[in-house]
Amino acid sequence: MALRVRQILQRCRLDCKRDINPAIRRLFIDAQGLPINLAGKVAILASTSLSQALLDSLRLSEEYKFAVTKSPAPEVPGVKGHSTGEDAPMKVALQFVKAMEANGIEVTIAGSLARNVVTEPRFTKNIDVNLRIGPGSVDKFVAAATAVGAELRSEIGRPRRGRGILTDDEVFLVGISYSGIPIDVFFNTWWGSQDAVDDAFLVEVDEQAWRFISPTSLCLFKILFLSESSPERVLLKHVEDIYALLEVSKIPVDRRYVSASVSKLLPSTDFRFKLWHGIASGEKLSSILARALNL
Repeated sequence: MALRVRQILQRCRLDCKRDINPAIRRLFIDAQGLPINLAGKVAILASTSLSQALLDSLRLSEEYKFAVTKSPAPEVPGVKGHSTGEDAPMKVALQFVKAMEANGIEVTIAGSLARNVVTEPRFTKNIDVNLRIGPGSVDKFVAAATAVGAELRSEIGRPRRGRGILTDDEVFLVGISYSGIPIDVFFNTWWGSQDAVDDAFLVEVDEQAWRFISPTSLCLFKILFLSESSPERVLLKHVEDIYALLEVSKIPVDRRYVSASVSKLLPSTDFRFKLWHGIASGEKLSSILARALNL
């Protein structure tokens, strides 16, 4: 049994940088009463930032506690979205968008910042944006970004295959740094991104209207990036974002559109296909993870 638990932990390493992440809490609630060898409680143990109180509350035997490597939860700055802080990601994102649009480049804010304007805020340390221009216009973007003080921080082109891009789509990305914060710039090439740009909605921040990716398109974006290193490592922050968008978004997610897109773009054997359809059907997260990762 101990060997089996080790194998599950290796395949289900979950990203949890806060104590306690809502997705971890959901796992904890879902896992009550489940046999210990199922993924729910084991997935909880995979987090290294859980409080000892939670571990004690699980009343697990020593056989399973061996798997937990305790480490202090990282300090999280008191900045969420665009609330405070000179270099808060939202503030920097708006500065960058304004600078780009002054150079004739239309930018749509995506990622967790887009989530933050329609759900409860979640801290994020980086920025994702979508551009309407295609790969052939990258030079124009790079020139404009450099002119406003941005620095290239990665090679221009398709991201390495392990970084969330697990399909054969042509995904074009430029990584830059602006005011000390990393920005991933996606051009309208990843699946669903053209619709994401077309369906962007406007939000007034600091008495100016800004374009944000729609919750429906953001759901697709989060499904695409469920894993950023391998199909066997699911990032809980993206799972948490999907649940937040479905449950508390001020603008409803078009579940039928997301389901149809996932079914069209991904084979039924893909872990992202399994995880999305499990979430959409209301299945317990612990069971979804176990099935999606073939545990």
